[in-house]
Amino acid sequence: KIVANKGTKVESAIDMNWVSGWTDFREAGTSIQRARKRLRYARINFDRATASGTLTFKYYLDGSTTAHETVSIALATYASQGFYVHYFPLTAFCKKFKYEFDNNDDKDLTIKGLEIDLTPESVVSNL
Repeated sequence: KIVANKGTKVESAIDMNWVSGWTDFREAGTSIQRARKRLRYARINFDRATASGTLTFKYYLDGSTTAHETVSIALATYASQGFYVHYFPLTAFCKKFKYEFDNNDDKDLTIKGLEIDLTPESVVSNL
């Protein structure tokens, strides 16, 4: 927090809201550039000293401004293992991907990483 002689010097809770930029999966490799990618799962690795609160994970597909899905993660349930795995629905195909994390309690939370597992869409030919 920047002190500018305005407001209070102590906050009881500061909302954490982080939005990524667009990740273009077409840059994954030349052999699969044109194929849409099917999202399989996301593994969110975090460090949490106090197991409380909720982490919200939203993701957006192919330039959309509307979240494809919003997932609420109860940190008390997953704090001991330090990660959460979200399995995407079968409809999660995309070429571009953006995500958002939101946590609104006052405890320290460190997101260590986000792993996305994906496969190229199968192409069937009528030869």
